[in-house]
Amino acid sequence: MIIDRNAGVTPNRYQSPLLRRTIGRRIGRADRDDMLRALLWVNEVQMAGDLTAAWRELHSRLDRETKEAERRRDRQSWETFDQVGVGTRTAAQELADKLWSERYEALEALEECERVTEKLGECLGMDYGDEQAGLRTVLAVLNDQLQLANERLGDLISADKAELHGWAKLEQHRRNAAVRTGVTLEQLDKMDQQEFDRAIQDALERSGFHVTSNKPAVLEVSRETETGLVICANSRNPARDQKTDIERIVDAQRLAEERGASGVLVISNLRYVSHPAHRLLQDVKPKIRLVQRFGLQQWIEWGMPLSTVSRSA
Repeated sequence: MIIDRNAGVTPNRYQSPLLRRTIGRRIGRADRDDMLRALLWVNEVQMAGDLTAAWRELHSRLDRETKEAERRRDRQSWETFDQVGVGTRTAAQELADKLWSERYEALEALEECERVTEKLGECLGMDYGDEQAGLRTVLAVLNDQLQLANERLGDLISADKAELHGWAKLEQHRRNAAVRTGVTLEQLDKMDQQEFDRAIQDALERSGFHVTSNKPAVLEVSRETETGLVICANSRNPARDQKTDIERIVDAQRLAEERGASGVLVISNLRYVSHPAHRLLQDVKPKIRLVQRFGLQQWIEWGMPLSTVSRSA
């Protein structure tokens, strides 16, 4: 390393003549090792400062994204029946919760980074041995964690955009359905068992299924090599929080065993399923698929293929 005594860098000019003489002597006696050591010390503190600034920027971004997700959630707070509104509000709530956790972690990392940077600044020009080595290790760990935190944030934002795109496509299906005349969810809610069965049978036949047997609430269907049972588990004028209970699932399981069905589809105009019923659905054989209220609306009212509608279990 070459020390240029004629460089354009001007040393600090102290008011005290003693300090001016002292700094002058030290610069005059400095060799290339001294200058390299000083450069490394200063750069180390600068890198720590840059890392602190990066954590601060990440925390600020997380704060902005969290507040935006909360505003989006609150804008949809009045939505209780519209599935697109409910879905987008739920997506915003889940994103806000995850961002809140990331924001809190980033704040703790920022505070620790600030503390380490301050300690390194106090060590500038001094050799504290193992303590300095420990501080450097901390900076390395925090730097790796910063990269991972940025990647997690990117993944969260990307996943949220993909989910919102899915809801936007559903909204388009709904708008397209508005220009057609078909059975609506509200009409299904008012139907008795026979009317509901007929509406489901018509929809199955439009979907390419052949109904081979039609009994109250039970349809035997086939399509190419597929055969199975469709259970019409409707509730007339259902309450808002009414749930598909475990009795419905047990009845469907019994019917499947009696008739040797390889597959069972339970179609319900209820929005929720009870926890015991949901747990049974995870393990029951043969497999029982459950299409709930929103999936039923997508299929019957919006004209989406049965294979693409949202299902439970």
